[in-house]
Parts: sequence; structure tokens; C-alpha cells
Amino acid sequence: SPDEIVQTSPEAVGNLSTRLVQELRTDVAEYVRGFMARAKRVPTTLALAFRGVTAEIGLTILRDLAEAVIVSYGVLLPLRLAARPFLKRLGQKARSASWFHRLILRLMGISLIAIPIPIAGLIGVTALSMTPGSEDQTAVFSTAQTAYFAAFVLVEFLKIPSRFVLAPRSSDLRLISVSDKAARKLQRMLAFVVGLAAYGQLVAVPVVSEETSIFIGRAVATRLGALVVVYLLAMALRYRT
Repeated sequence: SPDEIVQTSPEAVGNLSTRLVQELRTDVAEYVRGFMARAKRVPTTLALAFRGVTAEIGLTILRDLAEAVIVSYGVLLPLRLAARPFLKRLGQKARSASWFHRLILRLMGISLIAIPIPIAGLIGVTALSMTPGSEDQTAVFSTAQTAYFAAFVLVEFLKIPSRFVLAPRSSDLRLISVSDKAARKLQRMLAFVVGLAAYGQLVAVPVVSEETSIFIGRAVATRLGALVVVYLLAMALRYRT
């Protein structure tokens, strides 16, 4: 009857709440146990990564990638420097422009930053494809080059959204109200995190996996992830105020 339903409803609700709390406690306990188990394996994994990545492997990676880095950023940076006067002009126009016009100017500014990326990548690939290599280094060198240029394009394009918002070189094109110093510092922090994660996972890990084993490559990936987390925590503590 309706009276019985009304009388038993509070009890039913209480039982449901108790079950939900118990299930939540069980899920949380299982998650904590799993997290602690993974945390206990971190020192062993990191030690394995340090043992697997020898000085010889590190020098091989640096030697194979040195030319690619010099060519790609040797093209990208001058193009970015050449675009600064145009960005400055866009910023001057944005001071007295309407909101819509300012948005158009921001898009034009970010285009000046984005266009050099594929140009630098294309020139780098072309230049390295014409460089003869020794037969005993062809396989590793090719893997490192391919991974690097994929990461190079990805990293630079991942920096575009933060550059669009922060506009570290032009305060008049900036979307948020922060000082020039803060905008540049924040952009450098974001660029470092993106670069470490992308270049580490897409370049270092594949080369180390090929030179040693997939398991050691995964250990290196774990170490890189730990470095990113530690860096973010350190920056959060440093600038918490």
C-alpha cells in the first residue's frame, strides 16, 4: 500500500546509501593498492632505464640527430626572427582595432608563426636526404631522423595554441591579461614540457628500443614521464603564490 511504501522508503534509501559507500570504499581501496604496487616498481624501472641507456647509445643518438636539429631549427629560427617586425606592426594595429578586427590580426600573427614550421621541416628532410651516410649507421640514423622530424613538426604545432593565447612577443595581441615577463616565462615552461614529452617519447624511446630492447625503451618512457611530472610539480610549488 502507499503507506507501506512511505514507511519503507527511508530504509531503502539508507540501504542504498550504505551499499554505495561500501562500493566506493572498495573501489578506492583497490585503486590505492594498484597505485602503491605501481609505485613500488618505479625505482626498479628507473634503475633499468639508467642501466640500459649507456653513454655509447646516448652519443649515437646525439650524433645521428645533430645535423637534423641544426638544419631544422637553423631554418625555423631565422624565419621566426624575420616575422617579428610584421608581428610588431600587427600589434600596433590591434591597439585601436575592434574585437573582431583584433581577432583577425591575431590569426594573421599566429599564421606568421605557423607557416615556417612545415618549411623548416621540408628543408631539413631535403637537406638530410642528400647527405650520404655510412652503411653501418643507415638503419639507426634513418629511424632517428624519421622520428625526429615527426616530433619536430608535432612539437612546434603544439606550441601554437599557447602562443596564440599568450602572444609572448606582442602584448597587444595577447588574449589574457599578464605581463610580458609572465607570458614569456609561461610559454617557456609549456614549450619545455611539450618538447621533453614529445621528443622523448617519439625520438629517444624508439631509438633506445631499437638499440637495446622494447622493455628498456618502456623504462625510458617511464623515466621521461616521471621527469615531466616532477617538473610540473616543481613549477606549481615555485609559482603557487
